Amino acid sequence: MQSGTLKIVAADFVFIAVLSIISYDVFLWYSFNKFESTWITLAESLVVILIGSLMVTKKFTHEIDLKIITVPVTFGILLYAAQWLTSYAPSFVWYTPPISWFITGLLIYLPEGIIIAALIAVVERPGSILIAVIPFYIISMISYFNPIWTPFYFAWALAAEIILCIEKAPLSVRAIGATFAAAVSDTFLASQYMLFNFGVYALPSVTVLTGIENAIFALIGAAIGYGIGIKARNAWKP
Repeated sequence: MQSGTLKIVAADFVFIAVLSIISYDVFLWYSFNKFESTWITLAESLVVILIGSLMVTKKFTHEIDLKIITVPVTFGILLYAAQWLTSYAPSFVWYTPPISWFITGLLIYLPEGIIIAALIAVVERPGSILIAVIPFYIISMISYFNPIWTPFYFAWALAAEIILCIEKAPLSVRAIGATFAAAVSDTFLASQYMLFNFGVYALPSVTVLTGIENAIFALIGAAIGYGIGIKARNAWKP
């Protein structure tokens, strides 16, 4: 196994371990002190944003062509549309076992994995996920304006960018690793933001298991999406 691939696997394990522990503690602490659990979540998001921003800035070249802007923007809108379509799923699928046990992974994280991996395959450059999240964020704020969610959107995107910036690994490995990081960050941060915004509480152990489950669905989506992206990229070549 190449050193770059090992770095990505190690980074993904660190992501799921650290975010699991923080999320677990936030849900435990929330019952005693909502204020501190909120600030832990915000700090967690800002740390990921800071590290990701520094890495993307270091790797991102000054040569910005039309492809690096238009393609991610299109994929960002597609990502929002895919998640918006879940609102049309019948309500019983979210609450009726056994389908309710994996419906979030199937309807949200599987498509998310497909779209993110396809985007990486097409653009092949760090910064693409960060650009894609901008239209996703703008549309989300228009449909439901709540600025406190801002760190959430950029944290999961930059978590993926951290993995994408790791050198000496094949693009396919970086795409799958970045998708994994995005899904893990999205799952844990979303559960924490919903906790202090809406009081949606779940057992900490359930939150951790859900994060792992959603990451698995995202990985399946990444395998599919990367293949689609490669075919799309090759189809554009003269």
